[in-house]
Amino acid sequence: MNPPSDDAHRLIGLESLLRRMHRCRTPQEAVELVRRFLPDLARGGDSALFILAEDEAVIGLDVRTRPLWPLAAEAISEQRTVRGPDGTAVAMWVPNCGAISVKAPTRLVLDEVRMLELFAEHAASALRRPGMRSGAPASGLG
Repeated sequence: MNPPSDDAHRLIGLESLLRRMHRCRTPQEAVELVRRFLPDLARGGDSALFILAEDEAVIGLDVRTRPLWPLAAEAISEQRTVRGPDGTAVAMWVPNCGAISVKAPTRLVLDEVRMLELFAEHAASALRRPGMRSGAPASGLG
């Protein structure tokens, strides 16, 4: 029996991360999970989850994530996935919540971007669910 492919490992990792996000009690917990674990699933680099709060604050935006914000802001504004010019950075719109931005050490291929888009789509349900305390995303976004 052959071991699972890298894509299968990434998919399993993304599913596990989604389950963990559903257990988060605050948006900041979800931001930290994405910051810590998503880079491993995108071959290293950096990642950030940006959540637009009702008071127009951006949860997840700090000194470390600031370089990832412009692409994420564009994804939010255009409500779609946006790739950086060299293909190593991508930001996926998280419907009605914000965006996830990833900067990998090398160019992300289309299959990797599609997996990240699927993750972002499903992350929205974890972030919009009842019980997510303080700083919950604005329901009228998008």
